[in-house]
Amino acid sequence: MASSSSPSTSPRGGFIVLEGLDRTGKSTLARELVKLAEAGGRKARLQVFPDRTLPSGKTIDAYLRKEIELDDEHVHALFSENRWECAEGIKKDLAAGVWVITDRYAFSGAAYTMAKGLSLDVCTKPDVGLPRPDAVFYLTASPAALAQRGGYGEERYERVEFQTRVKAQFEAVAAQFRRDHGDQRWKTYETEGTVPAQLATELWSEAQALVAASGADVPKLWVAEA
Repeated sequence: MASSSSPSTSPRGGFIVLEGLDRTGKSTLARELVKLAEAGGRKARLQVFPDRTLPSGKTIDAYLRKEIELDDEHVHALFSENRWECAEGIKKDLAAGVWVITDRYAFSGAAYTMAKGLSLDVCTKPDVGLPRPDAVFYLTASPAALAQRGGYGEERYERVEFQTRVKAQFEAVAAQFRRDHGDQRWKTYETEGTVPAQLATELWSEAQALVAASGADVPKLWVAEA
């Protein structure tokens, strides 16, 4: 495993995604990873999905805040559109050697919509061809425990029953990712009782090792690799 002080041998930046249920600590850990990357002499930036500054993101924001109602297929398409709006920027930054640390990505899009009853195939299809991450760090915890965290329930999906369904669907998403892209790129971490700074250091070591073994090109998501 690479140490936190040795630079990656990859000719491009690393693309790291943090995934999981609401309130699992993704945002905190994503910020910590950006700090660790910068401390190691790398350029890095945080990418949050949905990006609520974009036109699609503003509609998503209103939906999540329960200000408007949309059907499930429309919402899913909006989330995917939001990711595609950022895809070229991600690829350009990676090519320039910038590490992109992402708080959520297509995997949340699939798991959350599958929890509403849509199939895995339907939920992944709009995202086929997006930049594929070098690593997905899936953060898991009990939905009941997460409901005790501050601010829980402010947005549409923050309900224990729904989050429990989402958690089950993440397993199917992870299995598909492993089939397409290999077991080593999806890592699961239990976050209950962990210290964010310590976990971030562990994730950073894993990230460097995976990026160091990657090529210069950024593969496509949901396109099976030989």
